Amino acid sequence: SIILGLSLLTLTAAAPAAAQQSAQDASQEVADQFTQFVISQPYAQTLMQLIAAEEAKQGITDCEDKGSFARDRLWILEEIQFASESGPPTGGKWQDRLTVTHCGKTMTYNFLISAQNDGTPQIATLVPGNSNTDPQLQRKTVPLAIETASARAKELDPTLASCPDTWVKYAEFEKELSDDSAKLEGEAVGGWTETWNVEVCERTVPLQMTFLLYDSGKRAEASAKPID
Repeated sequence: SIILGLSLLTLTAAAPAAAQQSAQDASQEVADQFTQFVISQPYAQTLMQLIAAEEAKQGITDCEDKGSFARDRLWILEEIQFASESGPPTGGKWQDRLTVTHCGKTMTYNFLISAQNDGTPQIATLVPGNSNTDPQLQRKTVPLAIETASARAKELDPTLASCPDTWVKYAEFEKELSDDSAKLEGEAVGGWTETWNVEVCERTVPLQMTFLLYDSGKRAEASAKPID
């Protein structure tokens, strides 16, 4: 199922009733057109090509199973726009999360899609798993995770000191941190924890990632700690 997390068009409270109805109709038309796009065969094929590349990286290969995939969730990050009544989006940004079962393994993959004026979407592959981080926080956190995991791998095996192949293999959401949690620090108003598995030259280093929210939840800060 598809979840359009945010309204696609914003209505102003002062708008006349007729204008509100017109905007609502337009919003529904955009939602319907967008839904048809993200369930279309060309869109699915594009994502499956990216998933195939991720599977090769994860070592999920060499089996006769054709596999299956299902959409877990889809977030609208920026308003979706279309230049015409048919064709792909020409504006907007969204995150797509799909769970794939293939070769006896089940994995969750995430993609950040930015619509372009020419109708060809720009797609970035995010960290696999069900991380609660948004794309911006994830970009900020990945270097921290890689640095922490690399240091830990070097402690365990000095030959990995100059490993050129380090990446986040999977991220798994653990739990929310309540207001009275001992893990909350200073003026933090909330947060959550995750387990990130980082691959350092074929050695998997698990990390506990803690994300704390500040400024009424508007800002998140991450910390990383190896799991012994």
